[in-house]
Amino acid sequence: MTLPGETTETNKRSGGTERQPVLPRHPSVAIDFESYYDKDISVTTMGAWKYARETDIYLVAMYFDDGTCFVGSPASAPWIECHKRDWIMHNAAFDLTLFEALVEAGKVPAVEPRFVFDTADLVAYMGYPRSLKEASKHLLGIEMSKSTRDNMKGMKWTKA
Repeated sequence: MTLPGETTETNKRSGGTERQPVLPRHPSVAIDFESYYDKDISVTTMGAWKYARETDIYLVAMYFDDGTCFVGSPASAPWIECHKRDWIMHNAAFDLTLFEALVEAGKVPAVEPRFVFDTADLVAYMGYPRSLKEASKHLLGIEMSKSTRDNMKGMKWTKA
């Protein structure tokens, strides 16, 4: 059975006799935010909703599937280009809470994703560690350093 908008392709492993549905590929963007934190202003002590509304969300990084990227102030980001794309985030519940706080504050437009794919949930579902550092180590063999993030604790982002 093929859903509307689907195409099919031959399953080569079955000798070409079986047809498998192939969902159309949709444009996507990976999105990650950075925000101020210290011992008092912390998602751990405040919860995500309150933290997102009381912290300085000073940076967003976007990587589009065509290879273009943006790193800078959320207010300057190409949000219109993200509208109705698939959004890929590691810990989407947190990043979407930051995005919603920016929209509520009028700092970014209220664009909508087509779907949100949470890579943290995906790796946990697959039985791997949920943290980006540990998932990268187990799945990609990449040792990530979190020292830059650790060094940002209590640091203010200054605008030039």
